[in-house]
Amino acid sequence: MDTNVESPREAPDPAQNGDEAIGRALELANEWREAAASTHGAGERASALLECARAVEREFGMLQRVVGIYMVDRAPGGPEEGGWFYDVGERYTAFDPIVCRGNAQCRTAHALAEKYIEDHRMNVGRHDPSSVLCEGWYASWAFDGSVAPEHFPATIPHYE
Repeated sequence: MDTNVESPREAPDPAQNGDEAIGRALELANEWREAAASTHGAGERASALLECARAVEREFGMLQRVVGIYMVDRAPGGPEEGGWFYDVGERYTAFDPIVCRGNAQCRTAHALAEKYIEDHRMNVGRHDPSSVLCEGWYASWAFDGSVAPEHFPATIPHYE
């Protein structure tokens, strides 16, 4: 009868390994994003790399976003179905956009931008965007990536 018992190996800390795996996955996502940018965003390879980066970031809840302040208004889209409108925005350049990862950082960035708007009384005397009297409204907006666009949308939507 064999009574020899192996001493138990020290199990790796799953939390530490999980954090390392997430960190490595996010590094890969950044490498894929940079590789796609080096191809100037053209072609199937660049699109595939960007989609891989976004998928990894979505999977771990760490999608890179940028939050900025925009002068937002509504633009008429067309007469279909009695008329429709879409949101348009121009970036407010006195506020530096905030790059963030994950929902918690994104909520904090939105809160900072909204506090800036409130502290500077930027919407005092302005009509809400849902009003026909609105001529613009300052609001925080988030976009995928690390660069806040100067305006949105990039292309005018069309009715389908």
